Amino acid sequence: MILDLVAIFRARRDPRLAARLAARFAQDQAIERVTAPLFIAHIVLWTIIGLCALFIIGLAVAALSLHWTLALPALIPFAIGGVAIVLERGLRRGMARVRNIAGQLTDRGMDRLIPNPKTGDDPTSSPPLREG
Repeated sequence: MILDLVAIFRARRDPRLAARLAARFAQDQAIERVTAPLFIAHIVLWTIIGLCALFIIGLAVAALSLHWTLALPALIPFAIGGVAIVLERGLRRGMARVRNIAGQLTDRGMDRLIPNPKTGDDPTSSPPLREG
């Protein structure tokens, strides 16, 4: 499932990957199975963001009351929280793109995106060149 989450994060910028994920999830009816780990990932990321915000506020209050140099360590939770925000937004955008493409897929579109195990055709490869 972690690899699926990484693929969803990468799908926010790669439409071909988003189409392949959408076809795979639509074929296996796996969108519901992916949303549970995705929900847990969102909760963990928002918990990290909240804790970082509390550390930043605590260090800012300490810096105001004691000495300004106490504000410098606030850069660490600020960076961690920023990375968590970027990850959360990327997961959200990637899953939205995959769901949008999955909603638009028809049976013909799925046949084109998913390799046929009987013939061994790979839809991502180029068609053979015709001679003559």
